[in-house]
Amino acid sequence: GSPVQKEDIFVAIKTCKKFHKDR
Repeated sequence: GSPVQKEDIFVAIKTCKKFHKDR
C-alpha cells in the first residue's frame, strides 16, 4: 500500500463519519 500520514487518515475518518451523520 501507499504510506499515508496518520493525520490524513484521521481527517478521512472524521469526514466519513460526518458524511454518514449528514445522510
